[in-house]
Amino acid sequence: MSRNEFIVALVNGLSYGFLLFLIAAGLSLVFGVLGVLNFAHGGFFMVGAFIGLQIGGAAALSPWVFFLVVLAAGLVMAAIGAVAEVGIFRHMYHRAHFDFLLLTFALSLVAEGAVREIWGATPLAMAFPEGWGRAFDVFGATVPQYSVFVIIVGLLILGGLSLLLLKTQIGKLIRTVAEDRWMAEALGINVRLVFTAVFALGIFLAGAAGVMVAPTQALTAQLGALFLIQAFAVVIVGGLDSVPGALVAALILGLLQSFLVVTFNQLAPYSLYIGIIVVLLVRPQGLLGSRELLRRVS
Repeated sequence: MSRNEFIVALVNGLSYGFLLFLIAAGLSLVFGVLGVLNFAHGGFFMVGAFIGLQIGGAAALSPWVFFLVVLAAGLVMAAIGAVAEVGIFRHMYHRAHFDFLLLTFALSLVAEGAVREIWGATPLAMAFPEGWGRAFDVFGATVPQYSVFVIIVGLLILGGLSLLLLKTQIGKLIRTVAEDRWMAEALGINVRLVFTAVFALGIFLAGAAGVMVAPTQALTAQLGALFLIQAFAVVIVGGLDSVPGALVAALILGLLQSFLVVTFNQLAPYSLYIGIIVVLLVRPQGLLGSRELLRRVS
């Protein structure tokens, strides 16, 4: 592998890793606090991409405007997520995991049907931000500009999420409920409100990720199913109940896929599955998942 190939693989791998993290972080956060697997997460991600297209249009936007569209679409999806949690999900927490799986799978089908009904079956496209759709040289290597843009936006969202969860009162409440919801309720914490806020935050991340992916993918009703598989690969490797684990796993899997493209191209399509197999054999609860996880999903 040449130096140029290494640089390109590194940048593309980090970019892909941050995209995977944005998609998977909400899935991991919801499971860690609410204790449920949301198979409709891909549907929310897909709708977020189309909402971003609806807000920003198909024409190229300035980078800052594009970033605002990412946030705006995420907020719209957060509002939809809050309504869905109060109106639908809240009434299912006491049911078996299989019942919740069927519900969320049905909701993903509803999302696909809604996308076809509103935006049609013809694939749509969203332009790259102005000045970020080409490539530039980094130490002699030709690197896609949008990959660098994704890394920058991913770091900004990661920083904001870290501050929210670790440095604010809201984050303290979320961590308390995640640790022991029954004790939190006994202490007077409004657990239902925390559940709604966490679910909305998870869907915000999914919607924002949808807009970030939009310039790189044809927008169709199958987009959600495609990236849901990748999101689950990340949370399985990182640990279903660990947001930091999702970050570590996303970067590892992103880099693995990118370097396999350069070195062993035939194995690149199977990189996510290779990661899952290796981690499950060595550490079934995931890289940073707790052993309590194994009991919760059994």
